[in-house]
Order: sequence, then structure tokens, then C-alpha cells
Amino acid sequence: MSGPPNDGNNWGMVKLSGSARTHQAVGDVGEHGLLQLIAERFGRFKAPGVLVSIGDDAAVLKHIGPGAVLSADMLVEGVDFDFAWATPSDVGAKAAAANLSDVAAMGAKPRCLMLSLGLRTRDHVADVLALMTALARVGRTFGAPLVGGDLSRVDGPMIVSVTVVGEGQLRALLRRQHARLGDVVLVSGSLGGAAAGLALLRQGQRAPRSFLARQLRPRPQVALGLALARSGLVTSAADISDGLAKDALHLVPPHLGVELVREALPQMPGLGRVASALGADPYTWALTGGEDFELVVATRQRDVPRLKRVAARVGETLTAVGRVVKRPGLSLQGGPIPRGGFDHFGG
Repeated sequence: MSGPPNDGNNWGMVKLSGSARTHQAVGDVGEHGLLQLIAERFGRFKAPGVLVSIGDDAAVLKHIGPGAVLSADMLVEGVDFDFAWATPSDVGAKAAAANLSDVAAMGAKPRCLMLSLGLRTRDHVADVLALMTALARVGRTFGAPLVGGDLSRVDGPMIVSVTVVGEGQLRALLRRQHARLGDVVLVSGSLGGAAAGLALLRQGQRAPRSFLARQLRPRPQVALGLALARSGLVTSAADISDGLAKDALHLVPPHLGVELVREALPQMPGLGRVASALGADPYTWALTGGEDFELVVATRQRDVPRLKRVAARVGETLTAVGRVVKRPGLSLQGGPIPRGGFDHFGG
């Protein structure tokens, strides 16, 4: 951030005598001081397949292939997170998980993360490092170390932008819009917990830690995605980031639709009690709440039992919740379709 707001230096190592104190603000230490702290804290980690990491103009990875899988996701303060109820560590962990979930939905193996931050001069260095530490920790858990990124100054909300690089077998990668008529639709894990956690946080309610964790510290289904891809049984897949009601439609081409069964939706345990306490509908959370970061997949009817066994072998569950039908769009057995599902540009 010297001179122009963004110099694209990919966190290159800066020679600077002395070390800045982490309790200072970003504006106090300046870009070079912050870069030095980042390089000192994160540049020392070594990871298999990473030849050059933080401290140079670009990261260098050993062979990626036969298919490189890349995805990017941006979190904006006030839109995707709020420091009124999320810590910097929460934000970093969630930013990593959201990107890793995209790679999981493709059935790919994560290889590395890159982080770009839009910071204000008043942001505390300690908070920036806490955010990065949590992001790096989640990444390493799933084999994707933090290898670089960029910094820039903003006058508005903080921006956290992450890019993930993964690798997969080209013929095995899971894809959207490839489901076929009659395919069964299944979801992993349980639904609605992240939406319930967000509602509790916004209202300042005391809540079970499990619901807060689903919102603040989601877990991407990386192992399951890899197992499903290896099985060859999945016809289409997506992750549930914007809500099942929206993301299930990513499975089908435009001329087909998805019919879900309301009573089949696997709600997070205790969701009904939380919904009752807040005057909400648990099925609405399960269908449209979003940010569960589970996987929704399609498979042939005859392959459902085998696919469930594949999930069980990696400690996960798959629940049949509907099927692919002729009528385009979404339909729901057992009740009306609630409005919702996250849309960055919706009203």
C-alpha cells in the first residue's frame, strides 16, 4: 500500500529493521511493517508440494494435475460478517471454509489458499494477524496452506477475498447441471444450523455452541467430496452456500427441475426448539437459510445405497430429499416454498 492503494506485491518480503508491535493499528505500522509481520509469522511454514510460499513475488507449487481447480470467494464486512458478533478469527476461519467448500463440491483436493485483504488504517494489526492465523490453520487442516495474497487500503468495510487452488482427476470431477431425469437428490449432514446460529447472534440470544459453530466456524465437506468423486456414482453436485432451495437447482439443466420432500429434510438436531424460541420456521431455515456448506448431489436411484455407504466410510451421512423432475424450477412436497436463499444483489 505504498504510493498507489495496491502495488500487487503478493506479500513479498520487505527488509525492515526492527519489528512492529501487534497492538498498533495498520496505519501505525504501515504496509511494509505489516508485510514483515506477515512474512515472519506465516512464511516459515513448509508444506508438501509448495516450493515457494510467502516472501516472494508469487507462490510456486509443484505439479498440479491432471486438472487444476480454482475458486475465489469474497467476504465483505456488513454483508457477509459483522464484528458485532464475529471475531477476526471467526472471519478468517469462515473465509477459508467457504472456499474449501467450493473445491469439495467439485470432488477436488485442496492445495493452497491465497488471501487478499482490504484494510482500513484504523484496523488493529493483532486482529489482522488473528484473522490470517485462523484462515491458515483451517487451510492446513485440509492440506491447503496459505501461500500468499495482497493488501490494499479501503475507506469502507473490510474486505476478505480468498482464492483456493485444488487439483483433481478431470474425468472424475463433480459438476453442476449434469443431473438426469429421475435422479435422486441427496444432501450431506444436516441443514438449518447456520441460519439458526445467525438468527441467535443477531438477537444477542444465548445459544448452544453447536449452532454458533455452524455459523461462525463451518466445516467444509472435503473428504466427502473426494470420496464421492472417486465413487463415480454422482451425476451432479454443488455445495449449499445460498440455501438448498437455490443450490439444488444448480444440479439440473434449465429444462429440468427438482422436487424436494419437506419432511425428508435432515434438520440439525435441536433446530425445532431454537425456531420455536425465536418464532421462526425450521423448514424455512433448512430450505433457504444458506451457509450450511453441506453438499447436495444427484445420483441414479439404483446407486443410492452404494453412495450412502461411500459417505459412511468417511464418517458422513447422505439423506435422500427429492428427485429430478420434468417441470423446470423447484417444487416442494408437503408445503409452500418459502421465499429466501441468499442473493448478493437481491432486494
